[in-house]
Amino acid sequence: MRAEMLLVGTRTFQQRNESLGTLLHPLTKNISLSGQMVGVFQSSAGLKPRDHSAVVGRGDLVFSFRIGDNTTAVIDLEATGGDGLDPKIPTFAGLNGVAGATGDRVRFRQAWVEHSLFNDDMLITIGKIDLGNYFDSNAVANDENSQFLSGAFVNAHVLSLPGKGPGARMLLKLAEPLVLGIGYGSGNVDENGDPTGTDILDHGFGIVEIDYKLKLGELEGNYRVYAASDAALPDNVLKLKQKNAYNYGVSIDQQVTDKLTIFGRYAQRERSIYLTNRSWSAGLQYTGLIPGRPEDVTAVAYGQIYGQRLEAQEKLLEWYYKIKVIEKIAISPTVQYLITPQGDRYRDNVVVLGLRSQVNF
Repeated sequence: MRAEMLLVGTRTFQQRNESLGTLLHPLTKNISLSGQMVGVFQSSAGLKPRDHSAVVGRGDLVFSFRIGDNTTAVIDLEATGGDGLDPKIPTFAGLNGVAGATGDRVRFRQAWVEHSLFNDDMLITIGKIDLGNYFDSNAVANDENSQFLSGAFVNAHVLSLPGKGPGARMLLKLAEPLVLGIGYGSGNVDENGDPTGTDILDHGFGIVEIDYKLKLGELEGNYRVYAASDAALPDNVLKLKQKNAYNYGVSIDQQVTDKLTIFGRYAQRERSIYLTNRSWSAGLQYTGLIPGRPEDVTAVAYGQIYGQRLEAQEKLLEWYYKIKVIEKIAISPTVQYLITPQGDRYRDNVVVLGLRSQVNF
């Protein structure tokens, strides 16, 4: 049971993927399974005759292996179908983080081993990982499957996190409310944008973060500050020059009442190296808005992305209402309003209506 409890306690599955990886079904004495299916329909409105619609489906099977009392291995097998609206309506923020700009494919999304030391005061994770699971986290805006759809509300847009690839991270509890995180991953990518692991020492991405947990009675808040170095080769899309470029930022979420939580993010990176160099977002989440629906969640977020070469800021407003149908099924109508996409004053503002379904098992 200890290995299963370690898995449930990891920030990967506790925050980024909400229920994914926590509904554990024993297959054997040492192997457990969890899964999730997500479907998203989106359609733009007001751009006739240039409106677009798209459907995306994604399924995950997460296998956890108990290797020892202090060691857990995890494999996340993912199948994704559909590219979403992003190829038709290009943005910096991204309109559908579930799609992730992928075509139809099945892949090992993540595969890593995690070891606990010193009575769980230290965690070490190594393998194919997503550094966004461990850094720039947020209780309100960190999971495209059950929270905000836009990638700019999952992690800060100008935090130059690499894609899922070879890497490692260490989590060290300095005191009861204070945690230090250190991560490093591959920066070089192939023609599909996937990290290759080649020249990882010369062209990697390193990040350090301090997390502070604040409790005010029963109300909890999380305050995170990070700094990073991005040595990846330029992609000539967002990163324009080769340099060990700095990134830094903060991510905050704070319960105001037992039902209301507010959040905010700010990030910045070297202005002369990137097309976009500054972003911020803020919003709130409220539980039980409608009487008799105590587990429904509604949330709204607004964010802006800046760049010295841009004519204007890209701005995005997003709202969703998550309806808990039964214990493991939820549906969420969503609305997004995109202003000056990619900072281009000549592009029309866009309204996107959507519906997301989520099944955990």
